[in-house]
Amino acid sequence: MKSESLIELCHVSKSFGATHAVDDVSLTIERGAIYVLLGASGCGKTTVLRLIAGLETPDRGEIWLNGERVAGQGAWVPPEVRRIGMVFQDYALFPHMTVRQNIQFALAALDGKLSHAERDRRARQMLELVGLAGYAERFPHQLSGGEQQRVALARALAPNPSVVLLDEPFSNLDAALRRTMREDVRQVLRASNATAIFVTHDQEEALSLADTVVIMHNGKVQQVGAPQEVYLRPISREVAAFLGEANFIEGVAEGDVAHCALGKLPLAVPMHGKVALMIRPEALRVTASAEGNAEVIGIRFFGHDQLLRLRFPDLTELDVRTWGNAELALGERVMVSVRSSVMAYAN
Repeated sequence: MKSESLIELCHVSKSFGATHAVDDVSLTIERGAIYVLLGASGCGKTTVLRLIAGLETPDRGEIWLNGERVAGQGAWVPPEVRRIGMVFQDYALFPHMTVRQNIQFALAALDGKLSHAERDRRARQMLELVGLAGYAERFPHQLSGGEQQRVALARALAPNPSVVLLDEPFSNLDAALRRTMREDVRQVLRASNATAIFVTHDQEEALSLADTVVIMHNGKVQQVGAPQEVYLRPISREVAAFLGEANFIEGVAEGDVAHCALGKLPLAVPMHGKVALMIRPEALRVTASAEGNAEVIGIRFFGHDQLLRLRFPDLTELDVRTWGNAELALGERVMVSVRSSVMAYAN
């Protein structure tokens, strides 16, 4: 295990009957970073989280935590000894306990080390960290969904864990609150210098939260990288299609360029032969022109931006994302060009 790594999964597999939930996964988690496991439901991301926590045992492979093998090769360290904090979808707060008592409960394993006054002080420090300093004596039913989530995070951070695991923590919140809470939680994790692993199926959530995104499909890790890297340079056509809107057009690659219906385009990664070119909608530029090479056949308006559907003379259709104040109408002719290099995948 690398000395700078906090967690390392080495060829880990886990099956439930005939279902291969996790299939030969190797993954390194560095200290102090925020990782997001991203994938569709059933791809194995929550099982990876549970394996790290010690709530599941791997069928094969090894898991290392802080330089110690905690699972595999005959080793087993129970979850309560791993110093891992968890935040669940439903927050799992005790309804009969106050906010302060909920946080203090997480310090129970440290009873021999902390006095009652120290536990109380730690609970109040955590509430200040998550912006709920005046909420110590309230009960969970007196809190909003966002406030309950903050308490759950404070409880997870209270014992100063090696890592915090968060399983779809924003799934019970409405869209507007989700966006606010993502940034709030990110700031709290940064302030506490915590290492965190999120699980989500929401691409926007993953890209906006993560230092590193881990894309999973059918129990396997497909790609690991910074948000910008996995979005702009997806390793496969399948990953590209999963990570937001993507246009695919046929072309022929010749090293650093490809020839297609939009002309000669620069390639982000050199290729040769017949390819499918991936072009993000925001990578296309449109200007109104009577001599344009495409026609607007659809407009989806979102306020700050809009998604145009364009049709070309050869009946190819592409999506283009523009500013919301771009005044274009159905049936209007537009000239289309590409702003940046594109990715190509072998056909």
